[in-house]
Amino acid sequence: MTALPLPLKSFYFMRHGETDWNKDNITMGQMDIPLNQTGLHQAHLARPLLRDTEFSVIYSSPLKRALQTAEIVNMDHQHSIIRHAGLMECHWGDKQGRPHACFLTASDGDQLPSGGETWLQFERRVLATITEILNSSPQHRPPLIVAHGGVFIALATFLGQPDLRAGNCGIYHILPGNPPLERWTIKSLSDN
Repeated sequence: MTALPLPLKSFYFMRHGETDWNKDNITMGQMDIPLNQTGLHQAHLARPLLRDTEFSVIYSSPLKRALQTAEIVNMDHQHSIIRHAGLMECHWGDKQGRPHACFLTASDGDQLPSGGETWLQFERRVLATITEILNSSPQHRPPLIVAHGGVFIALATFLGQPDLRAGNCGIYHILPGNPPLERWTIKSLSDN
């Protein structure tokens, strides 16, 4: 994929907590599924990991599972939470609500699920959104992005780490390297 490089600013990324559909291996995509009790507990356990982190603002997917996670983490900060539709999970069309066995992967990048978006369209949306967020964030206080596993996969793949996955409530500090030779660093702040 050809894309403009991301602005050379650090940021934090957090995946939402667990939902019943995560537990049951059901493809959510853009279905608006809330956190389950485990997911709520995971978000509360993650709060201390970000308590002393000085981020400027929280950008969240508007889907309930991400927004609930952002609201719990924000209890210690009281920052603005900006909902951004560009951070929503990939729209898997008719694969949503079905077992993961029906799930399309990045290797199916040019195939459009009925009613959904291709992996390439999704990657472009994610990178354009993160670029927009970084361009509007202050240099000295990075933003926190709360989103989805697919968003993290698209980002990690673009940053040269395609095998990296985020567990539920996994928190990462993403730091730019010194261009043009050093790649970005994705540092886990949690055990997920």
